[in-house]
Amino acid sequence: WDSLSLQSQFSPSPLLSDYPERWEFFKPAIDGRSLARCLLVDTEPKVIQSALANPVSRSIFSRDRCFMGESGRGNNWAFGYNQMAHVDSSTSASTSSSTRPNSGSKSWNSSTRTCGAYGDAFEFQILDRVVDGIRKEVEECDGAPNFLLLHSLGGGSGSGLGSRILEGLREEYPLSMIATTSVVAGSAASDSPLQSLNSVMSLSFCQAYADAVFLFSNQELLEVLINGG
Repeated sequence: WDSLSLQSQFSPSPLLSDYPERWEFFKPAIDGRSLARCLLVDTEPKVIQSALANPVSRSIFSRDRCFMGESGRGNNWAFGYNQMAHVDSSTSASTSSSTRPNSGSKSWNSSTRTCGAYGDAFEFQILDRVVDGIRKEVEECDGAPNFLLLHSLGGGSGSGLGSRILEGLREEYPLSMIATTSVVAGSAASDSPLQSLNSVMSLSFCQAYADAVFLFSNQELLEVLINGG
């Protein structure tokens, strides 16, 4: 995004008709800035908050298009796809029995629950908020939009929630071109035994719903950064 931002600044004219390629990834803001046509999505806040701490990122990403949860998806494709969230045991223990669901000893709760059993229904509505954010971005486009999904395949959010979003995009916009940039964790970078399963499940959705899949290895990208080439 840093490189794209610099390229967009080199266009000598702000008129869309003069340089249409400038507005493929950006849109003009009221204050004259170029805002990214982008949604930042994660089920835990640290990655997005870290990105927004960068001055360049803070200036091009709209806070209205940042969607964050609090609990993550436990490195599990199924929890990401089905919108399940982990409830910390200390949180559940402090919750009164009158508001606790009849779920026995289970600490995972479906996002389809209409009332927040543990006091935070907003956490379980991230998919609905993302869908609404996509709709708003599409409505701001002059023509039929195409989509680029950047996600990791190893964790529960990038693989599971990414699959759900990809599936929804194809259903809602059947004539649009959809490409994915999918990053799979290398063996040296793996921190969960579920990463291989998450990757296989997510890639099956990429094959079914995307028009193009650009596959990268996280380990190889890391080595490029370390070795500088």
